[in-house]
Amino acid sequence: MELLRNADDVAMPNSRGGRGRAIVPLLISMALMLVCSACASSPSAATPSSVPSGWVTHDFGKAAVAIPPSWQVKHDTACTVSSSPGVLVLGEPNPPSETCNEAHSPGNKVFLVADLDPHGYSGNGQSELVNGITVYLDASGKWNRWVIPSLGVVLAGTGPDADAVLHTIHRS
Repeated sequence: MELLRNADDVAMPNSRGGRGRAIVPLLISMALMLVCSACASSPSAATPSSVPSGWVTHDFGKAAVAIPPSWQVKHDTACTVSSSPGVLVLGEPNPPSETCNEAHSPGNKVFLVADLDPHGYSGNGQSELVNGITVYLDASGKWNRWVIPSLGVVLAGTGPDADAVLHTIHRS
């Protein structure tokens, strides 16, 4: 039996019962091609979002965001009073019809509203790609505001956990 003369030679039987040689790098390259071809996929139109495990996704038009399960969801109100650690408001923040004492509002608030003119926003030069979506950044005071023309929405948040919610934006 022939032993390897150097690390690059591998003794292999051929179809006639004799010995043929294959180069280890060639075998490794072939193996890598097979493995990598199984991993390759064509690019998709939507990039998967990074939604933490256990979070709940809420759709609004073409957009969707996810929030921790302990947060409350409200619709079409400016009143964010809640005993939960955070509130997601979907829709226009209309003046509250109930008594609204913002002193009882949670530290985390996120609003997802329809952009009144999704094609009219030219941006302030600052944009970011989040989950495959271009968002235009517009920070104002304690609020982090994202204008997202491709989804026809504005997403705004404040509080220590609001940024994590904003970063779950994706197509619904």
